[in-house]
Amino acid sequence: MDEQQEATSQTSGNRATCVERLEEESGQLMQSIEWYREKAISEPRLSGLRVPDEKSGNCYTSLGLQKVRQISLLNEVESQIFLHETKTCTKCDQFLGTWKLVSSEKFDDYMKELGVGFATRKIAGVAKPNVSISCNGGNFTIKTERSLKNTEISSRLEEEFDETTTDARKVKSFVTLDNGTLNHVQRWDGKDTTIKRKVEDGKLIVQCVMNNVVSTRIYEKA
Repeated sequence: MDEQQEATSQTSGNRATCVERLEEESGQLMQSIEWYREKAISEPRLSGLRVPDEKSGNCYTSLGLQKVRQISLLNEVESQIFLHETKTCTKCDQFLGTWKLVSSEKFDDYMKELGVGFATRKIAGVAKPNVSISCNGGNFTIKTERSLKNTEISSRLEEEFDETTTDARKVKSFVTLDNGTLNHVQRWDGKDTTIKRKVEDGKLIVQCVMNNVVSTRIYEKA
């Protein structure tokens, strides 16, 4: 397992653990609520029993205390998710906006390495695409507009998603942010390619890498 796969697996594992914890604790709380509800019906004296909440110091009925704790747990998880998404978008600020292609090197060699046919390579080779990058609620979107075909990918960072490329490859993809570089990895049929994006001197530098072939494409803000 390479470093990107390991990082993606670890992040997914952490998120899954958080979800499992929420589901487990929420389930326990709901069971408690149902227990108190049944007790309140069978034993009316328990319905008014007031119990102190160790966090707030306020007193609630047993049923009310369970509801307060459940709401507190949900608010805590939502707050953590919001902070994570805000940090993600802030880190990606430099990439946001619309970019136009101004130069390209060895792109035909890269497409040939991918297995793209001659006719498609010639059309793509002369295209001058615009790339729009946005981030909303932790969801990262890259739209590419070109004469051959428009494409769009949208996913959270470090989460695997299905993608159909311009040359009709159906791939499993994920995007990571490492030291200021967006790494977009595509895997299919035992093969893989990486598209690296970084901003230098106000320009978007895109490196398309497969095996030993590297194509460099430079974009400027449109």
